[in-house]
Amino acid sequence: MTDRVPRTCTSTGLRLLPCRADTGHRIAKSTYPPLSAPVRHDAGPHRSERSSWGRYDAVDTQTLYTAQLATGAFAEVLAAFKVPLGTGSALERDARALGLTLEEFLADVAGDWEERSFMQTGTLPRSWRDDRTALVITHPRSGWLVDVEHPETLSALEPSLRTHLVVSGYPSFTTATLRGEDRALTTAIADIVHDVRLDDGTQALGIHFGSKHGESWCRALWLDRALDELTVTQADTIELTNPDFITTTRRFGIRPF
Repeated sequence: MTDRVPRTCTSTGLRLLPCRADTGHRIAKSTYPPLSAPVRHDAGPHRSERSSWGRYDAVDTQTLYTAQLATGAFAEVLAAFKVPLGTGSALERDARALGLTLEEFLADVAGDWEERSFMQTGTLPRSWRDDRTALVITHPRSGWLVDVEHPETLSALEPSLRTHLVVSGYPSFTTATLRGEDRALTTAIADIVHDVRLDDGTQALGIHFGSKHGESWCRALWLDRALDELTVTQADTIELTNPDFITTTRRFGIRPF
């Protein structure tokens, strides 16, 4: 049985992609080891308990996310700073009320505000860049990833998810479902995929999926299996002149400082 071409697992029905030691991009906080993530403990399948988890976090392991392109990696972490549709920047209104420009206002308050205070404001404090590193990571050269958005995978997973889908009001199970914000559903998928045994006796190293922001694929890699085969090949500070950073902030209408 070859492990070098995509195929459908004969025992699970999941669509499998072979790992090929290709590279991915990640934006990570510099205060943590570059190949690390929080361990998720079993809080049950309820939406409220898993709402803060990553899309394909699995119970009792660390899930590391990478993206095909640097712009994709930036998009995944900068989306929270984009101004919601139909609103304006709260910071700009606050600045005008004090008779200050936005730049003057940020210079006064940025040192005292937590990063979360800037989310959904259309602005990005310098501290965000200072606290993070742009990484290039080489993926494992052997093993399997599950292509979760492939129709074979959707078909294989649907029976196990039918109750959740019906109760939550989903008319069908599609990639639109996977790219939504229902973390109770997507993390339940991660739990299923993480635990199954494939037809060759191995278990998947992670999940391959498309970014909801477009352009880039993403991967969720479970470190209980993939850590030893992941390598950081590049680590750069994030400067205002970084072309991928510039592209992403322009697309999102974010003003970085």
